[in-house]
Amino acid sequence: RYLTTADYGVMALIEMTLDFISILGGAQLGLAIFRFYHKTDDPVDKQQVIATSFMMVALLSMVVGTCAFLAASPLSRLLFGSPENAFLIRVAAVNLTMGSFTIVPLAFARVRDMSTLYVTANLIRLLLAVVFNTFFLVVMDLGVLGVFLGSTIAGTATGGFLTVWLLREIDFQASMRWTKNLLRFGAPLLGMQAATFVATFSDRYFLQAAADVSTVGVYSLAYQFGFLLSFVGFTPVDMVWGPRRFSVANNPDRDAALSRGFLLVNVVLMTTAVGIGVLVTDVLRVMAAPEFHPAARIVPVILIAYVFQAWASVQDIGILIAEKTRYLTLANVLSAIVAVAGYAVLVPLYLEWGAALATVVAFAVRYVF
Repeated sequence: RYLTTADYGVMALIEMTLDFISILGGAQLGLAIFRFYHKTDDPVDKQQVIATSFMMVALLSMVVGTCAFLAASPLSRLLFGSPENAFLIRVAAVNLTMGSFTIVPLAFARVRDMSTLYVTANLIRLLLAVVFNTFFLVVMDLGVLGVFLGSTIAGTATGGFLTVWLLREIDFQASMRWTKNLLRFGAPLLGMQAATFVATFSDRYFLQAAADVSTVGVYSLAYQFGFLLSFVGFTPVDMVWGPRRFSVANNPDRDAALSRGFLLVNVVLMTTAVGIGVLVTDVLRVMAAPEFHPAARIVPVILIAYVFQAWASVQDIGILIAEKTRYLTLANVLSAIVAVAGYAVLVPLYLEWGAALATVVAFAVRYVF
C-alpha cells in the first residue's frame, strides 16, 4: 500500500537482476553440500565439506557483489534507460553479498535436521525485515530504497549470527579435494540455474518492453503467489525431504520410499494450491491498493506452473544421485528456449496472460524432460 505499481515493478526488475547475478556467487551450492555430506561417513570429511562450501560461497559472493556494485550505473541504464536507479542497485548488491553468509549455515542446519535453528534464524530475519521495512517505508517514506535497506540490515544481522554459530560448530579447514568435488558437481548447476532464471523471470523484461513497469508490478505481485505456493506448500516438506532423500536413495526399499515421499509432497502441495486459488481475490483486496487487484486473475495459471516446478524438484533425485547434473542443465535450457519463444510470441499479444501461459508450458516441458 506504500508502493505504486511502478515502484513495485522497479523493485522486481532490480531484485531479479541481482538474483541472476547471485547465481555466479554460488547461491545454489546447497544440492552439492547435501550430496557430498551424505556421501562420506568420515566426520572430518563432513566438516571439510561444510567449511569448503562456506569459504567458496563467501569469496564468490563478495567478488560478484562488488562487481554488481561497481556496475550499478550501466545496469540501471540497461534496465531502465537511465542511471537514476543506480543507487538502488548498489544497495541491492550489498544485500546480495551479506545475505550469502546465510546459505551454507542454513544448509548445514538442514543436513543435521536442526529445524528449530533453521526456523528461528529465518524468523529473526523476517521480523527484522518487517520492522525496518515498516520504519523506512512508512515512517521515513523512502519507497523502494526503504525495502532494500530493511532487507540489507536483516540479512546482515542474520548472516552474522549464523556465521558465528557455524564457526563454533565445525573445525574450519578447507580442502582442495572437496573444492574440486563441489565445483565438479556444482558447475553444471550454474547453467541450470541460469536457464531456470530465464524461464522464470525473463517474462518481466518482455512485459516491460511490450507495456511498462506498472504492468511488470501487477504481474510480479501475481507471481508472488506462485512463490507462496512453493514456500508454503512445498518448501516445508522439502526442507526435510530434500536432503533426506539422498540417504534414502542408498536403501534397498528406495523406490517405495521415494514414491511415498512424492505422494506426501502432493497432498500438501495440492491442498495449498487450491486454498491460494480460492482466497487470492479476497487477500488482495485486504493487502493491496485497488490498482494491484487485477493480479488475482492471473494467479491460478501461475499456480499450475509451480506445481510442475515442485514435481521437477522432487523427481530429479536419480540425476543427482548419479551426479549427472548436466542433464538438469539440459532440461532447464530446453525449458528456457520454450519460455523465451513463448514470451516473444504471446507477451506482445496478451501481455501478462501471455507471460503466464508461456511459463506453464515451459515448466511442463522441463518436468517431462
